[in-house]
Amino acid sequence: MTDVNANNPFEAMQARLRVAAQLYGLEDALFKVFMLPSRSMIVSLPVLMDDGRWEVFTGYRVQHNIARGPAKGGIRYDLGVTLDEVKALSAWMTWKCAVVEVPFGGGKGGIVCDPSKMSQAELERLTRRYIAEIMDIIGPDRDVPAPDVGTNSQTMAWVLDTYSMHVRKTENAVVTGKPLGIGGSLGRTEATGRGVLIVAREAMQRLGKPLAGATVAVQGFGNVGSQSARLLHEAGARIVAVSDIRGAVRNDRGLDIHALLKHLAETKSVVGFKGGEAMDPAELLLLPVDVLVPAALENQITEVNAAKVKAKVIVEGANGPTTPRPIRSFSTMASSWCPTSSPTPAGSPSATSSGCRTARASTGASGRSTNASWSTWSTPSTPSSTPPTSTRPTPASAPTSWPSTGSARPCTTGASTPDGSDPGACLVTALRGRHYFPPASSLQPPASRLQPPDFPPLTDGGPGP
Repeated sequence: MTDVNANNPFEAMQARLRVAAQLYGLEDALFKVFMLPSRSMIVSLPVLMDDGRWEVFTGYRVQHNIARGPAKGGIRYDLGVTLDEVKALSAWMTWKCAVVEVPFGGGKGGIVCDPSKMSQAELERLTRRYIAEIMDIIGPDRDVPAPDVGTNSQTMAWVLDTYSMHVRKTENAVVTGKPLGIGGSLGRTEATGRGVLIVAREAMQRLGKPLAGATVAVQGFGNVGSQSARLLHEAGARIVAVSDIRGAVRNDRGLDIHALLKHLAETKSVVGFKGGEAMDPAELLLLPVDVLVPAALENQITEVNAAKVKAKVIVEGANGPTTPRPIRSFSTMASSWCPTSSPTPAGSPSATSSGCRTARASTGASGRSTNASWSTWSTPSTPSSTPPTSTRPTPASAPTSWPSTGSARPCTTGASTPDGSDPGACLVTALRGRHYFPPASSLQPPASRLQPPDFPPLTDGGPGP
């Protein structure tokens, strides 16, 4: 068994896919197809800077699978962008689009840059050059980009304009997340945050507690984090801590989120907000809150800090903030893990954990939220420490009948069923696709489905950037 690097999101994605494939006896051919993206493009982007210098940036666009339709996924501007990160994000988009019945495949893009240190003119030139370089593989019937970390509706307007210039016609359908005036969707900005709100509300109800008055900590205060905090605040929750790339602020009596958003608009950071006290951003994940929302980047909850997490419910707003090993750890903890990974289609689920009670929110590309789906898993007294003996899935026989109350049952993809539906079955639906793979309705999870899987051993489980 090859060790999995916990800080490599692509290896983490593969580890979770391997577990899902083993649980459902996914045939070897499909397993191999979904372990790797169908296309990866790397481009060099020479850009004239405002001071007259030329800089050459590196950009990526990855299409994981297009069996269900054109690829779909955001464009990320960040210094930490790597090809492996983009490959993982594109795979997660494959699962999410299939689960919420959006007729797209999985795609993702990114540019290695620091947008906070670039002018609007520089960002525009960078965006237009990037789109010109990947023109041959994007389009309404090929690959549809969207905003992600470091990009916004203005970026998408540049994408639309550049593509339209090259094809000699206005092509609004080439991108989502664009301004309303040029065909954007109402509700799209807060769609992911609304998905987080719905999952948090349903999770608290399952714990027998109201969301109103619940304490919440939000890691990351970009679009997902800020909208999640605002909507949770308006629903009566008490936001006690938030963080961004520059720092964190805390107020145990509750932050005034509307005042904080105004401060953010003026200063571009939560740092210095007078309605709270500064705190170590790393400590935010460890606060004893009712709901923890990791809405920043990947690899934030790892085997190093997972045992110190005290939140009752973890609702993922980011992509892959929890590495594989802690997911199994939660089976023996009080925490409930809610994987809601959130590019467009925003807030849709990507994977599921065993030994936990899990929930997920689904928000379609139009910004419409559906309800949460749940799965209750059995929790053994002692988790197994024996790793799988093969990296390939091994088919297993299905039970003759489904267990009764409290056990997972297969779900209908896209359905809103908070009555015990099984996110794992939905994940396999995503794997199978709609065009040339067998229907998910023919799947029956093996008896081992009710036991926590053993993840491969990890190396370097430290927190991400």
